[in-house]
Amino acid sequence: MAGSTHSHDTLCRLLSAESGAVVVAPEYRLAPEAPFPAALLDCLSAWDYVTGQEGSELGHFGSAAAAAGGGGGGGIFLGGDSAGGNLAVAMCTWLQQQNHRHCGGGSRASSPMPSGLSLAYPLLDLSKGGILQQSDATSRKLLSGDAVLPAAMIDLCISSYVPDSLVRFHNHLASPSLLSPDQVSAVFADIPCQL
Repeated sequence: MAGSTHSHDTLCRLLSAESGAVVVAPEYRLAPEAPFPAALLDCLSAWDYVTGQEGSELGHFGSAAAAAGGGGGGGIFLGGDSAGGNLAVAMCTWLQQQNHRHCGGGSRASSPMPSGLSLAYPLLDLSKGGILQQSDATSRKLLSGDAVLPAAMIDLCISSYVPDSLVRFHNHLASPSLLSPDQVSAVFADIPCQL
């Protein structure tokens, strides 16, 4: 509903300048015009493009980073704040599940996993009906007087992104906190995370 490559341009440029890395910030569709899973699909398309899964010119990022070391993604990291953190975790989950399905020799080559994650205040639990419904939640208490992003606005964003409450309550790609401990271990076994 809010945020874009324009609103995060300065941060992306700073990250690139400080790290010496190429920063790719995909422009993905936003709710309410494009509810879940549109943003996730856009980010997965960008991942395939950057890692060369689509035979793209940008595919050299993966091989160049691999030559410099790094984990499964060949030195390619995912990051995001708030909803972007949700998308980064959902992407890792989807990639791990797809790779697991294709390890038996399917027609699609497996996608590389990222070498690491950097998440800032990721919004991972959309299953509780929103922050306003969690009267005892620490987040609600902290956000109750927030002038920048009040709890009511967060709830509006959640219900716009995933209008179907059954999806919020049962789909771990929409609400990654629904992953079981075993699923979390499988997804993130080889991915260092930084919060």
